[in-house]
Amino acid sequence: MREPVNPRADGGYNEAALVFDKSFDFGFDYGEDFTRKTVAGVGLLLGLERAGDLLTSVDADQDNDTDHELETPTIMGLDSGFLNASIERLDDLEPVFPGNVDVLHGQYLHRSDSVDVDMYRFVVDLQDSSQVGTLTAETFAERLSDSSELDTEITLFQEVSASIQTDFGLGTDLLLSITSLMPGRLGNQSEVSFVQSDRAVGDSEIRVLRLLDESNVPVPNGILLDLPRSNASLTSLTAEQLVTAINDDPFASSIFRAAVINGDADAENNNLIDVDLTTFSPLLLSGGGIEKINRNDDYFGEDSRIVTSLGEGVYYIGIAASGNDQYDPTISGTGNGGRTQGAYELHLKFEPQVAKTDILRDLDSTRANVPGTPIDGDGDGVPGGVHNFWFETRSLDRQLLILGNASRLLDSYSSLGGRQIVSITSGDGTVRDYQFVLDASHAQPGNIPVVYDTLDSGTSLGIDLRNAINSQTGNTG
Repeated sequence: MREPVNPRADGGYNEAALVFDKSFDFGFDYGEDFTRKTVAGVGLLLGLERAGDLLTSVDADQDNDTDHELETPTIMGLDSGFLNASIERLDDLEPVFPGNVDVLHGQYLHRSDSVDVDMYRFVVDLQDSSQVGTLTAETFAERLSDSSELDTEITLFQEVSASIQTDFGLGTDLLLSITSLMPGRLGNQSEVSFVQSDRAVGDSEIRVLRLLDESNVPVPNGILLDLPRSNASLTSLTAEQLVTAINDDPFASSIFRAAVINGDADAENNNLIDVDLTTFSPLLLSGGGIEKINRNDDYFGEDSRIVTSLGEGVYYIGIAASGNDQYDPTISGTGNGGRTQGAYELHLKFEPQVAKTDILRDLDSTRANVPGTPIDGDGDGVPGGVHNFWFETRSLDRQLLILGNASRLLDSYSSLGGRQIVSITSGDGTVRDYQFVLDASHAQPGNIPVVYDTLDSGTSLGIDLRNAINSQTGNTG
């Protein structure tokens, strides 16, 4: 091997080469010494160095112990015993070169450079917070007509708003929530502060003011609520009044949404007039950001796919190369570790859940203006179930009625020369002619003889014809 002394910055060598002596008797089957020495030589050309500290157990006195099997060490351990050993002495009968440790060292020296992440934003607006829909997101790279080498990884994120909940010291009788309308992390540290002031008789208004910073400049993510103090004419201040004041103010309602999520907002035990709200000031919102809710690496070959149920909200889909799965979608340049690159297509499908008022229902309701049971397949009164049925292309009880006078049939034998014939055509067009004769040998070629006696009754003739027809079931059905 030729290794010039001027290594490049990336660990390789200018004009490096690996040279073998053709006079040496190598074993050229996979896993034999030529394979091992070639992989070790290529590792040196790539800038890897000897990793002698990672050798696995090799017999220290292997020259005197020919029966000892060698465990496969890391190839870059450059152990001469391992590189020169016969294939019969290796413990691993299906060796892989280079080994995991060699690959790890190579990736550290030559870092994977697929760091790109494509982010797609979409909003689910179903006009009803109780409704959901099914999202299917699927990448096509390997399956493109011009197949791509990209091994995709798809990740679904949800934007979570900053919020805070408080009971203002009233316990389980009240729980009030304030949620930021600013996207993700922008809502963190939003502030709701309180002051109380004396008011004139009859003045019970909760005033919503702009919050000022130390320089008396209005802050973009905060409000100040001025609440009246208790007096002889003001003995009640409900949580509903507080919620209404925030939601009806033009500025406050542009950055916050308030709601009572537990308890009766107008109940007497939720009276805020005697609560010193300044002890809860300020309320600082937190928890806003982007959360990972689903991820898939391989669905079809190297292509990825996710199927998940989503409610209303803001979502993001991230597409990256497999291995690049620790990026922060809110910070540029955090992608790292991808091992492939290439073109891809992203297919998105969203199917909203049908509203309960719009679903198909059975007509099983006996009350006026009350809808029936949603599709009840098995008829047990509970939505769902399976109703099995089969189409009948023809009646199961097929009958061929032949109406006639038996005596006329018997009397006509002489005059017609035994040519009373009944023709039956099957569903597939097969025709069979049944001829009444006194002797089977008298039937015309191709006809089915129906042998009878001149003394037979009409019933007997019918039975004779029935038996003849049944004898041809395989042909006429």
